[in-house]
Amino acid sequence: MTLANLRTEKSALAIVLILALILGVINIFHQDDAFISFRYAKNLVEYNNFSWNADDIIKIEGYTNFLWTCLLAGGLKLGIDPVISSTILGLCFGIGTLLITYRIGKLLFNDHRYALLSIIFLATNYTFSAYMTGGLETQMQTFLISCSVLMMASASLHETPAKTNFFLVGIFTALAILTRLDSALLCGIFILYFLFIIFKNQNYRINTVIIPALIIIAPILLMVLPWLIWKYGYYGELLPNSFYLKGTTFSLNVIKAGLGYVGSFFATYYFIPFVVILLIHTRQIISEKTLAAFAIAVAIWILYIIKVGGDFMEYRFFVPILPFIMMLLAWSILQINVYWIKMVMIVTVLAGSLSHAFLFTEFWGIQSIKALRNDVSADKTNWRQVGITLGDLFHDNGIHISIATPAAGAIPYYSGLKTIDMLGVNDRWIARNGESIKAYYRPGHNRWAKLDYYLTVKPNLVLGQPQIKEKGWNENDVFSLNDFRNFHIADLDITQLPHDARILEIPLDDQYNLYVLYLIPDTEIDKLIKEKQLKTYPLLGPSDRI
Repeated sequence: MTLANLRTEKSALAIVLILALILGVINIFHQDDAFISFRYAKNLVEYNNFSWNADDIIKIEGYTNFLWTCLLAGGLKLGIDPVISSTILGLCFGIGTLLITYRIGKLLFNDHRYALLSIIFLATNYTFSAYMTGGLETQMQTFLISCSVLMMASASLHETPAKTNFFLVGIFTALAILTRLDSALLCGIFILYFLFIIFKNQNYRINTVIIPALIIIAPILLMVLPWLIWKYGYYGELLPNSFYLKGTTFSLNVIKAGLGYVGSFFATYYFIPFVVILLIHTRQIISEKTLAAFAIAVAIWILYIIKVGGDFMEYRFFVPILPFIMMLLAWSILQINVYWIKMVMIVTVLAGSLSHAFLFTEFWGIQSIKALRNDVSADKTNWRQVGITLGDLFHDNGIHISIATPAAGAIPYYSGLKTIDMLGVNDRWIARNGESIKAYYRPGHNRWAKLDYYLTVKPNLVLGQPQIKEKGWNENDVFSLNDFRNFHIADLDITQLPHDARILEIPLDDQYNLYVLYLIPDTEIDKLIKEKQLKTYPLLGPSDRI
């Protein structure tokens, strides 16, 4: 390559990375689930307790991103709000993923133009761009998996692979697993596949893969095994609590939800024609080492997504395999010899991302990124403000109450109040024993507890799905439970409630009020109601049911 060509390549790469950063900043958002990790990080720093509630005696692992949460805790220790640190880290990992994908693309195509096309597709993909932020570990996981793949693919292409490459594979794989446990699936697929390629290239001599395998395994064991031992000693379990909400469920509804999640992803991004082209070229894909690894890993990961029923967040589960999907798309375009058809295919990918960004709304329980953003910060569904208001009213006044809500992110984080997670992500009993909702399946949202459980654990205020309404919406002095279908208590009958249960109205601002079920009375709350002149409303007759 001439010096002029090298400069052109570097300039083009820089332009794509700058574009990606601009799009990432434009799409910045923070989803409610991220505040679960923020709360664990905060409790670790402020109370030296790596658990959901600061005073929990029995610990629970309600997060699934150990290393990410530790990074956020480190930021908090330095005085950096996790909203800020998660945004900066996410953008950095996103740019890092693009750089690593470019390096992998050059190995795959031996042509920087198609490597560049791969990261143009990736950078402009709305799902990838939006999840450069969001507050969760998504981009960190993707970056570490991509680094592991780069090291492994590079080693497989050399007659005498460097031992350093294998060691780095082990390091990056271990870090990916510490970031999110299911990284073991993707990294494991790539490691096994590329070790087989090395074994095949060395005339099937077993000694040629034993040493590389040991070098890879050593750092994984040294880093992951102590963590697992610590987890078992601290939480009493090896798997996060969310596993018992998703991983143990298997039914037709789960498979249907998973198929809908996968199918709608490929349809809304206009990827289906490319899938057809790739299927037509199956034999050629199998014959090309690196490409076959991508196809196998993507296929198995998709089966994993289907098995767990997809996700309620807009296509977040696809992000770890998006670099490989985009390289497969670029390769499918490479197979076309007619120039104008190539251009149509490129425009189709870019148009799919653009239309998805503007047109996608909730589909089959999959919540759009816009809706995820609005949950936390919209004018009406402002869960951040709910948390701040509850914190001002109770926590900051030294009133130690407990609340119950399925919106167990920003509200618990900003309120600082002891919280029962009504979805069970941070509640061991609900995750294992909650009533399964059979009418529909929404991953992580399918187990509800009955009133008996809440009368046992005694939350003072039950928020359910936060009931935020404009002031003056109801001119009556009494509320029927028919007005509140979202308290998230299974089979709730008003006759089962304590006789002194009431609806409490809490002003959020000049425009909106929050309405909660005041379930377990407390003298401090009663005193505050009188001091602040808060309104309470009795509940109507025995025929009212939720």
